Amino acid sequence: MSRLLRPILLLSPLPFAGALTYAYASRKLYRDFPEVPLEQLPEGSFTRRIVDESRARGLARWGEEGKEEGKRELYAAYYNIYQTTLPRSSLEAYGAHLEQGPLPRSAYLAASYTHAFLTSGLMSLRRTLALGFGRKELAESAQGEVFDPGMEEVGLRVFSSTSSASSASLSASALPPAHQPPSSPPPGAPEQLEKTEGGTVLFWRLPSSLARASDRLASWGSPWRSMRGGWHELVVEELEFPGPPAADVGAAVSGSGSGSGSAVSSEGHPGAGEPMVRLTFASVSVYDTLGTDDRRTMPGWVRAAHGTFARALLGSARRRIERG
Repeated sequence: MSRLLRPILLLSPLPFAGALTYAYASRKLYRDFPEVPLEQLPEGSFTRRIVDESRARGLARWGEEGKEEGKRELYAAYYNIYQTTLPRSSLEAYGAHLEQGPLPRSAYLAASYTHAFLTSGLMSLRRTLALGFGRKELAESAQGEVFDPGMEEVGLRVFSSTSSASSASLSASALPPAHQPPSSPPPGAPEQLEKTEGGTVLFWRLPSSLARASDRLASWGSPWRSMRGGWHELVVEELEFPGPPAADVGAAVSGSGSGSGSAVSSEGHPGAGEPMVRLTFASVSVYDTLGTDDRRTMPGWVRAAHGTFARALLGSARRRIERG
């Protein structure tokens, strides 16, 4: 057997095994984190408002929302929304390890979820790949801080957060052009949520060099275009579920043996006897029409991969919270 043929035969099963692993992982993620319709989000959520604004009038460029209405050349091409639920006590126990000041409960829960999301295993891997091995972007001293507008983590910047020390969102002059949001925000306060809900809005922007390269390829006939950036929203909603009496809950907790503090009802449903929280991760992709109503987007398989990655991010944040 030749020296060239032997390595090929030895390595040939690897792509097949990788494809099987990806298919299994994707199927599990799709089952655990199904897509949620836009209407299921709270009415005041940032994601609902920016999609509605895009459908109604289009989106203006950052800092130009007060100018000509006909100059709205950006739009939200598509969005992904995924949710999961877990006992509120799990999120509170996770937040207890952070050095947070006195906050309303909704802000406390939002800060805890945001921290878990940005420091999850998958985000840490992304940080390592982006910054290079041996570097840490998130310092230990910053892990308990609230998330103020303009703060950057893992290539994302905070636009607004109910956990922020400031109630104001990011201003048009706060960042240089290369780091500004991909579009104007929708009208209304970004943190316009009910009292039982809290959240954080993040954004990212494609470097201008990559955007120009994508536009050049599109002008040469490419059927695809790259997005200009996107918005991410993390939302915490408190859910009250009726459960067994307090004595039964205590017995269920002491007898569960899981050590997580989650109540288990006689039917075996975790958390049935205690308040629950719903964690939402929503992502909106913003594109530019270039003034010609050119609505080409990324290919379908790339969009599907983005959805799978978004599900994996939510799953990674949930595991971080459950580990405490």
